Amino acid sequence: FDFKNVKNRTLEAAVLRPPSHSKNFESPLTPLSLHDVRLTGTSAVARAQATNLQYLEMLQPDRLVWSFRKQAGLPAVGEPYSGWEHPGNELRGHFVGHYLSAAAMAWAASGSAQLKENMEEVVRVLERCQLSAGESGYLSAFPESLFDRYENHQ
Repeated sequence: FDFKNVKNRTLEAAVLRPPSHSKNFESPLTPLSLHDVRLTGTSAVARAQATNLQYLEMLQPDRLVWSFRKQAGLPAVGEPYSGWEHPGNELRGHFVGHYLSAAAMAWAASGSAQLKENMEEVVRVLERCQLSAGESGYLSAFPESLFDRYENHQ
């Protein structure tokens, strides 16, 4: 069950879409920053948030950016993750975007120093990779030639 989606839909309906019969609608709801909300106790939502945070904190920055470093010609540290991040997978690098989005929201909701440090390390490495590309600024976990192949339906 996606609690985040329910919350977003509720706020969208209540705040962003005033009733069509009211031209001067003023919502009694005020959007909150994740920085301003902390879940406590042992509710299902608090447990889910804690589990998510634990998972995100265990992901290792060097393994997340392994293929980016390799593609940029920089030394790849350690071993890459498998699955989507496996060096032979043409979706490699894709998970890193999901990780950064999830980590940013989890950090805002928890204030986890470890997660913030990991996110910052991933972003630092991605910056180094982009700088190593020179003027093009190409940043990816796979070569540009894959785009050519896709464009040619190969």
